[in-house]
Amino acid sequence: MENREHTQKEEALDDILREIQIEESLPTGKLERAAASAGEAEKQPEPEKKDEAKSAHKGGLLADVAALLLRIGWIAFILAILLLVVCGVTVNSGERMEPAFHDRDIVVFYRLAKDISAGEVVVFRGDNGRILLGRVVAKGGDTVDIDESGLKINGYYQTEPYKKGDTVLFEGGTAFPVKLRAGEFFILCDNRADGSDSRMFGPVSADRILGRVMLSVRQRDF
Repeated sequence: MENREHTQKEEALDDILREIQIEESLPTGKLERAAASAGEAEKQPEPEKKDEAKSAHKGGLLADVAALLLRIGWIAFILAILLLVVCGVTVNSGERMEPAFHDRDIVVFYRLAKDISAGEVVVFRGDNGRILLGRVVAKGGDTVDIDESGLKINGYYQTEPYKKGDTVLFEGGTAFPVKLRAGEFFILCDNRADGSDSRMFGPVSADRILGRVMLSVRQRDF
């Protein structure tokens, strides 16, 4: 009997101790779970703040795109002004300006050139309206003559390092000597075998000159 009573007392004591341990462990577990929940809450952004961040990012992107399009528009406008008012672009055709210019060279010219001097290359309209390149050899007030010895300006033979071949006359062309009036230019091809110049159609008036050549780009360079 004593052993049984002793065993029952031990079991009751064990039950009491277990209940005490459980009661003591409950607050600690709750605290740990509360702390974990708080950490997760801090990691997760509030829905409103998240939406605000997305809206701000989207607004900044649209502003950047608008600024870029504005810059592109201004660049296109400036280029259009340059090409239509200040500068022009044409393509050289044929071998008439060799060796300085070759067939299909892209040529940029300055439209606002006022004072064009002898020796400069210009873009002009030929007698048939065709756009041509040529070199000015004389202008208003000069007297031009060509004979078997070459080109003479105001009685002096000219040294022309840029020309190709001899400066010859063409049958049915201009009668020499020629006295140029104000606003007239005498234009020759660098390749003197070609007759598409003032030797055939005479002096060129200032209103037919489109501009002074600034630069050329050889298409084979691309």
